[in-house]
Amino acid sequence: MQILRRMALGHARTRLVRLGFWLAVIALLVSAVAGSITRPSSAAGKSSTARVFVWGQNEFGQLGDGTNTSRPTPVALANTGDILDVAAGSVHSIALKSDGTVLAWGFNFYNQLGDGTLTNRNTPVPVSGLTDIIQVAAGGAHNLALKRDGTVWAWGYNEWGQIGDSSRTSRSTPVIVNGANGVVAIAPGPRSAWR
Repeated sequence: MQILRRMALGHARTRLVRLGFWLAVIALLVSAVAGSITRPSSAAGKSSTARVFVWGQNEFGQLGDGTNTSRPTPVALANTGDILDVAAGSVHSIALKSDGTVLAWGFNFYNQLGDGTLTNRNTPVPVSGLTDIIQVAAGGAHNLALKRDGTVWAWGYNEWGQIGDSSRTSRSTPVIVNGANGVVAIAPGPRSAWR
């Protein structure tokens, strides 16, 4: 609950993501340049001018810079538009744009990019059908998006039911989470989700 309270402050967001035995912190400071540690081998950050910077491991294109080359220093992502928030799963990343749409890139074996394919992407692609989104969150191989109307949408790997649609079927495009209405914040675990 402490994490959700920090996220609601608006000026700084901190998310804890457990990736197997790794514990990583994603911190996004809106008012200054800050690095977001997404996992021990890759990272993403955002500057005060709403540009996204990425660095680290890039085997599956999870940096979104158009290559599969790992980067030891930050590089800016091109053509992403005005980004409000970034989040990263195990080997994929997502970003919330100021127009309420969502971009995704990286590993897509478990449908975690939400573009209706299983194709890995090394540049950001739109997540299908999402509009009016106010928050995004990435789990290990699944994602959550909170709409302005308080509903939650999910896509990706679903072996343990983390999508919340009463199934264990992985979803290649976002589906509504059953019973998640009036939600104000979201936070995924690697195999679960909280609202």
